[in-house]
Order: sequence, then C-alpha cells, then structure tokens
Amino acid sequence: MQGVDQLDQVRGRFSLADGHSFKKRYKQLGLALVDIARSNAYFTRKLALGLNTDRDAHRDFIFQVSSELLSGK
Repeated sequence: MQGVDQLDQVRGRFSLADGHSFKKRYKQLGLALVDIARSNAYFTRKLALGLNTDRDAHRDFIFQVSSELLSGK
C-alpha cells in the first residue's frame, strides 16, 4: 500500500479535482485523471533520474511541465 499512499500524498498537494465542485461528475473525473497522470509522470521521472525525496522537486516538476505546455516547447 505504500505506492498508493505516496500517490495520494503527491496528488493531494497540487490537486485540480479536489478544490472544485461541478454539477457534472465527468468534469471532476477528468480532472482527477489529469492529477493521476501528472503524479505518475513525476514518479516515473523521479525513478528514471534517481532524484532524492525532496518536496520541492515535485513543485519544480509541476512548474516545469506547466511552462513547457504553455510555451509549446
């Protein structure tokens, strides 16, 4: 269960779905799937690069991904 607990912790820090309420459930489900995909991408990058368990590394990763998506690079 350690993997699930880590996913919940990382997903809860910068969650898109938890802070909003929608009339249509599919919108919240879509945002939850984005949260899970973003968390999985972070864990994959962390394992591939052998990063330490610094909390700021996750925040930096989110900012980096967001800026790359907005700039189109």
